[in-house]
Amino acid sequence: GSRRRPRAASVVVPFPQGAVGDRLNLARVTPSGRSLLLGFVLMAAVLLAYWGARSTSVFAVERVDVQGAPSAVERDVRKATRETVGRSLLAVDARAIEDALRALPSVAGASVDRGFPHTLVIKVAPERPVAVVRRGHEAWLSTGMGRLIREIPVGSSRGFPRLWLKREVA
Repeated sequence: GSRRRPRAASVVVPFPQGAVGDRLNLARVTPSGRSLLLGFVLMAAVLLAYWGARSTSVFAVERVDVQGAPSAVERDVRKATRETVGRSLLAVDARAIEDALRALPSVAGASVDRGFPHTLVIKVAPERPVAVVRRGHEAWLSTGMGRLIREIPVGSSRGFPRLWLKREVA
């Protein structure tokens, strides 16, 4: 025998109560004056609290925590970020600090994070020297991209290959 499948039943959904003709009764779906007032007061309180935290010393930077950098690179990072001490963590532009740190010849990359309540955390990826560039009585550590990291005493860093430049090269 052949089995018959039952047919799906039809369901009628009534139109929502409060409808007047083809229009919804908007008084039923709009918030009351009291709830609107409460919402605006709460929003103003939050904005005022944010402004207060941003413009006062409640979250002022007291300490810069530099991670992942050798001491020479850490000194460069601290020098570049010393103006942030005393400013609010909320007012610190992390992207601008990261860009400024990446512009340092000793820094390959950096990320800045806020360590509330008073710490600016900076994670640094230092540039790795691969050679010593020499010109006359001057010597610099250089990256693989040809970026000069810093000047070094002549005769130091003996483990790196030497690249000699003519005296005329700037």
